Formats: sequence, C-alpha cells, structure tokens
Amino acid sequence: AYWYWERLLSLKLQNIEVARRPIDPRWQKKFDSLLGVGASTGKKKKRDRKKKAAASKSKITAELMMTQGKRDLCRGIYKSILAFQKLGVIKFPELPYGNDALTFEHRYAEFRKVPQPIAYEYFDFLRMNDQKGERPLQLFHHAYASLENAKNIIVEASKRVNLLPANLLKCNEFLKVVKRNSATLFAAQKAMKAPPPGKKGPSTNPSLEGYKIDFEFKLDRLFVVLKLTEVPRKAAVE
Repeated sequence: AYWYWERLLSLKLQNIEVARRPIDPRWQKKFDSLLGVGASTGKKKKRDRKKKAAASKSKITAELMMTQGKRDLCRGIYKSILAFQKLGVIKFPELPYGNDALTFEHRYAEFRKVPQPIAYEYFDFLRMNDQKGERPLQLFHHAYASLENAKNIIVEASKRVNLLPANLLKCNEFLKVVKRNSATLFAAQKAMKAPPPGKKGPSTNPSLEGYKIDFEFKLDRLFVVLKLTEVPRKAAVE
C-alpha cells in the first residue's frame, strides 16, 4: 500500500503548489468587484506587503514539509520491500481473495467512489512493481536515497516554529522509523557482502539466504519498520 500512498501524497503536493501560485492581477480585480471589495487603504496595503514579505521568506510551510517527508518515507519503504521481495526474504500472508488482482480490487474499492483523485488500477501496480528489471542492490540504493531525503526534510520541518506540537512528536517518530529502516538496509548490504547503500561495487553474495524480514509497527501504526533477522538453521531447513 505504500506505493499507493506515495502517489496520493505526490498528488496532494502538486495540488498545494497549484493553490499557492499567485493569482493574475486582472482576475483578482474581477474577484474583488464580484465580492464588493473596495480599493485598499494605505494601512491595508502596508499590511499586505508585510504579509507577502513574510510569506516570501517561508515559501514552504512546516505542514507541507511534513507531507514531503512522508512521501519520501513511503517511497523508501516501498523500494525496500520490493528489494527484499525480489530476494525472497519476505513471506506475505495468504491473500484473502485468492489472487493479487481480486485482492487489489477489494482493497482499493473505496477510492473508486470519489471522482478525484482518479483511482489506480491493478495494471498500474504491476507497472510500478516491475521497476524496469532493477536488481535488489539498485533498489536498496534508491530506497536509501529516499530515506535520507525524508530524514533531511523532517529534521528541517521540526525546526519550524509554526509546526504543531502533535506534528513535532510525529517528526521524532518518523525519524526513528527512518533510522531503523536505514539500519536494516545497511545490515542487508553487509549480509550480502556488498558495499553500503550510496556506494557502488559488486556483491560477492547477492542473496540473503538464511535471513527473513519481519514487520514491526511499534514506533508508528502506519509506517513499518523492516527488521532483518537471521533464521535458525533448523527452521531454514524445514
């Protein structure tokens, strides 16, 4: 579901950017005449200039930065899951409806009840899941880059004075999720005897045989922490 969430957050960011664009002065005059707004006085113009100056100093709000951070966090988790899935170390539960296509239709049926945004279809999922034949190591690098970007944005958002207290607490939780998932990627690279994420080089053991990925939601109920654990030999043989 993280790939779907990442796309919804991307759409939200696009809509916010469109809404933040300045209105054409010609249209603004028409809106003012329709609303019966008269000409601005000197004091009002001065206040408007101060507001515009303050807005220009902070072009992006803390809440918008939080959305960007969550989007990159979703992308990093999704890329990580896809890489581990290709390595065969993730075991998903049995599908409730028997196959992927039917499960997808039921899981995201609610999105088809609203006109916007346009709901994604199963073929969109297959297209994104393919990732153009990217190998697990490549996906690890992409995932690490997204997690690092999420960390930097969330850290910057936590410094904003206009951030709500509840979101400040969320920032700390998100940062813990980012750090734990980044540590998992490093551990996986080490187990594969490959260079750490962000550095190029061959892998002498391009598999994670004897390992498994567990899902943990202790830090946050929505953002998962992927835990790489070694499977005991007896359990691996069975």
